[in-house]
Amino acid sequence: MSAATYIFDIDAADGARWTTGPALSEASSYHGTAVVDGIIYAIGGATWDGANLFARTRVERLDTTQPVLAWDDAGVADLPVACDEMRATGFDTASGYELAGQIVVAGCGQWPTELAESMLYDVASDTWDQTFPDLNLARRNHAGAFLPFGPGGGGLPGVWVWGGRQVDDLTIL
Repeated sequence: MSAATYIFDIDAADGARWTTGPALSEASSYHGTAVVDGIIYAIGGATWDGANLFARTRVERLDTTQPVLAWDDAGVADLPVACDEMRATGFDTASGYELAGQIVVAGCGQWPTELAESMLYDVASDTWDQTFPDLNLARRNHAGAFLPFGPGGGGLPGVWVWGGRQVDDLTIL
């Protein structure tokens, strides 16, 4: 577990591309991450007591437009359900997509188990919607990506998830 964050600058000179960023409010891991309008969100994640992982509800955000970078826990609503090992996808408000200004959290790990739970966060209202459609299979540690307009899937954009673990670390999807 670590509260440390790092900033990568691809334009910096070799050996100087990584710098230390602001610390999260608590040492943790397995966050869902998403970006909306230049604000980075660290969603859920887990803490460790030396023997077990514990999923958390904490959500923090980092406004990259500010001159002094700092993670903000108080200014963003926590998850309604403790989750780790999940995927999150953010949509800028000017993106033109139906989910503009929102974050999709797909799946909800709670090591050593998982939920099919998916939810939607609305940036403007700072609220979570648990009525967003759940995954067809409960899973954790899965991959996920947003695929914009293009071939496949009838040319419709979508948030896709695949793989992951279910029930135990030996059941791989």
